[in-house]
Amino acid sequence: GTNFPVEYRCAPIFEHNALAGTVVNFTDISTRKDREAALRESEERFRQIAENIKEVFWVTDPVNNKKLYISPAYREIWGRDPAKIGSLSQSWLGLIHDDDRSRVLAAVTIKQMKGHYDEEYRIVRDDGSVRWIKDRAFPVRSESGEVYRMIGLAEDITERKQAQQDLLERYTEVAVLHEVSQVILSAVD
Repeated sequence: GTNFPVEYRCAPIFEHNALAGTVVNFTDISTRKDREAALRESEERFRQIAENIKEVFWVTDPVNNKKLYISPAYREIWGRDPAKIGSLSQSWLGLIHDDDRSRVLAAVTIKQMKGHYDEEYRIVRDDGSVRWIKDRAFPVRSESGEVYRMIGLAEDITERKQAQQDLLERYTEVAVLHEVSQVILSAVD
């Protein structure tokens, strides 16, 4: 014989107010069990990705301005527990550097729903350290075309920004040395 999962239901049969028997119905639930297993596997793969990438993966409801999910990397980059995030404005917008906040807020308002949001900005962590963030967002549309979810990736690009700054400083030093050497050479002639 073949083993397969079943669901069974029992119902009593009464005749003249006395129990006369029981009807037992068995239903093959193999398909449902297979779907449940596939869903668990899919959720496990998502969890493995979200918990192990160094970028922050986030999902929001743009209609109600609510966070639906923020990956654990948020703790590493922002320095805050993603599970304790209240409103988006307090946890995210409130940490954006004052000089970047209005530009980023405008980009969120104008670009996110269109799928053109790709911003670099600074955050100021609770410990006072400044981190550079590259944040991208992608709208998820319903069958009717309405945006009902926003998904995004935010990565810490502080090291890249520091390397760019270091390179610019070195370039400036070389340019100054070149100018000085030209002045010295022209004086010698």
